[in-house]
Amino acid sequence: MKLRIGPKTQDPKRPLFAPLRITGTFSNPKFSLDLKDLIKALAAQDLKELELKAKAQLEEQKQALKLKVANEKKALKLKLNNEKAKQLQKVEKAKADAIQKLKSKTGDKLGNQILNKITGQKPKPAATDGTETPEEAPKSAEDQVKDKLKNKLKGLF
Repeated sequence: MKLRIGPKTQDPKRPLFAPLRITGTFSNPKFSLDLKDLIKALAAQDLKELELKAKAQLEEQKQALKLKVANEKKALKLKLNNEKAKQLQKVEKAKADAIQKLKSKTGDKLGNQILNKITGQKPKPAATDGTETPEEAPKSAEDQVKDKLKNKLKGLF
């Protein structure tokens, strides 16, 4: 007779069970442990534990990488915004310098008129300083520049 005794299901409270082999006759039975199955059960249990540890480590590394990427993204956005602000300041400074240069070369009143034409803004009402006659229509910026140029050229001859 050959008989093998083992559990029907693996009980989590009793994770280890050594299968028992009974051989021989009823009058002279022989008992032995089935070490082959015991070793397989131990190996399977160790494998499951290692898989769980590996999955946990992988998840931790994944979370750490996500956090690192998020921090780098924030840093890059901050750097981009700072660079953008610097560039805007440079543009505004260059614009202010160009306006100042235009006004100094053409005179404040004429410079304002040219800027109003360029930017599409309506001219601000200017205070009369007695240079224009009230019945005369205001000259365009182009005509004023021509008149000013003529006056300067007359001074040369």
